Parts: sequence; C-alpha cells; structure tokens
Amino acid sequence: MDNQEIEIYYAFRVAYQGRGLSTEAAKAILDYGLNTIGLKKVIATVHLENK
Repeated sequence: MDNQEIEIYYAFRVAYQGRGLSTEAAKAILDYGLNTIGLKKVIATVHLENK
C-alpha cells in the first residue's frame, strides 16, 4: 500500500462504555492493519472528553 490513508472511526453508546470494547476494537484494527494489509504507520487520536 503506497501513499494510501485509511481512517476508521468508532463510538459506543453510553450503555456500552466502560466494558473494554474500544480497547478490543483498537487491538483488532491494529493487528489487521499492520499484519494483514501491511500498513507501515498508524496514527490514532481521541476526543478529549473521552475518559
């Protein structure tokens, strides 16, 4: 993959927050991106209001 960018966004309703779902999703996305499709760099951001 040369000069391609991929952006992924996910959010959870309040009822599903605090269960580790974001951590699980991030790990799966990183694994797939780095090991399956060969991304060389990953940049992540979060909203400051997230806890």
